[in-house]
Amino acid sequence: MELVFGYALGFLVLMPLLTLMHELGHAIPQLCMKKKVVIDLGGSSPIPIIKVSRLFIRIAPFSIFHGFCSISSRLLRVGLVVTLLGGPLVTLLLAMLLNELRMVDAGQWFTFLASFGFYFTVFQLVFTLAPIKYPSFFGGYSGTKSDGLRILEALRCNESTP
Repeated sequence: MELVFGYALGFLVLMPLLTLMHELGHAIPQLCMKKKVVIDLGGSSPIPIIKVSRLFIRIAPFSIFHGFCSISSRLLRVGLVVTLLGGPLVTLLLAMLLNELRMVDAGQWFTFLASFGFYFTVFQLVFTLAPIKYPSFFGGYSGTKSDGLRILEALRCNESTP
């Protein structure tokens, strides 16, 4: 029973939180460039939850396993690349932190959740940096381009935006 509770906590709390952190990694460079940013966690019909200055966070209840950050179409190539790299960079830092936290002797629950978060962030990092278009079994990401593919396209593009 404890294992079921641990996985429920991992899937329902930790994964959405780590996804939000990844999306904030995309948002921060844009906020520094004075752009309006909308982060959606989940799929259809997100409800506005948080508004801080130019940052809007919306959450779709019962559909919180993926996230998207709006990216301004008016970014120069360097701004776009920095914005696209922001999410994977935050995910990498989180993976490194969670890996260290797995070694801390702070109890079974702490170790379980740190390990769960570590493996999720490694998975997230690999699949966001891989230059792919997500297949249908990726659910809400189906048909969208990964950060890695968008970075490559931005670097190859001669114009301001891809």
